[in-house]
Amino acid sequence: MPRIRLSAAALAAILAAGTALGTGPAFAACASDGEIAAYLSDWRAGLPTKALGAGGSMADALCTQGRLVAALAPELGGIIGHKAGLTSPAAQERFGVAEPVRGVLLRNMLLENGAAVPLAFGARPLFEADLILVVGDAAINEATDIPGALAHLAAIRPFLELPDLAVAEGEPITGVTLTAGNVGARLGVLGAPLVVAEAQAAGVDLVAALAEMTVRVEDASGATIAEAKGASVLGHPVNSLLWLMRQGVVLAPGDMVSVGSIGPLMPPAKAGGAARVVYAGLPGDPTVSVSFVESAAAVEVSPLPVARFAQPGETIRVPIPRPAPAADDRSLLERQADQIVTEGSAAIDATARQGSEIGSQIADDAAAAVDQAGKDLKSTGEAVEGAVRQLLE
Repeated sequence: MPRIRLSAAALAAILAAGTALGTGPAFAACASDGEIAAYLSDWRAGLPTKALGAGGSMADALCTQGRLVAALAPELGGIIGHKAGLTSPAAQERFGVAEPVRGVLLRNMLLENGAAVPLAFGARPLFEADLILVVGDAAINEATDIPGALAHLAAIRPFLELPDLAVAEGEPITGVTLTAGNVGARLGVLGAPLVVAEAQAAGVDLVAALAEMTVRVEDASGATIAEAKGASVLGHPVNSLLWLMRQGVVLAPGDMVSVGSIGPLMPPAKAGGAARVVYAGLPGDPTVSVSFVESAAAVEVSPLPVARFAQPGETIRVPIPRPAPAADDRSLLERQADQIVTEGSAAIDATARQGSEIGSQIADDAAAAVDQAGKDLKSTGEAVEGAVRQLLE
């Protein structure tokens, strides 16, 4: 019997939906409404909280993440992209996982270059050098290698991520709990886009440049406090995007993919009031920066309007080619729901066809058995009749 296969994204969405509908013990490890509400109450207040998903499986964690993101979306906007975490062997060993973890980025998490944020922007705030890959077209989903994926990217953007571990000291921080908590996604600062087509037209070998670039983190004085090569991310930053697609993530034009930490996670205090990341080796050595302000009351964090497609009255500030809005342009959640329906329908059809084939086979076998039984009975009857005749003679 052929196995029914669903993508990881579809499985996660089904798990989340199943829990929401109260389907019973099979989904018990997915966080309850009460657990999500308690987590978000602390998260919004910047207070250390209880880890979600402790003791569960990765499928449970993805289920919880789906519910958490759904609860955050009304205030933080829709899903604008994805993020990979634990993308270095050292990080994976530290947290006891054999591969990266994944989460999503919401629209209002993304800030303009040079943004000022509170020093304590979360319960356990951190910052790190990262990189954003902007999807150019849906054909990227067919890519299986780095050059193939690069051919379908619109832009590369410096990204200074501002994650929040969120959980209280002593709470378990594992691949499962990180995934359940959306891999610490809280804020991030975007640098100016490097348009892929323009760089390639100028003769830049982006495959080599992304691997060989030196990503340098500087503090407020300009001193280097961390440094790493692009290849420190799974051997090449684009491998993070390829890994996400292997997990069942379906990308659309304009989606942003955070490749993961290029170097260490650091507390904001280490920056001395400001941090700047330099991507030496990419065309123009692009940079991205953030300022950390002691008093939260002294700064208003304004999200960057980076809608996938322009909405009425809205201006897109990302100067990269974007396809015109299609009639079926939908949110990522809607596209994932459609994917679930498509895969589920295909699985049901396959099962129905197989059931029909099995039923036909059973019917044929039963008919053959009945026919053979009739023949055997006839033979037995003839034998008995012959024996009776002999006795009568």
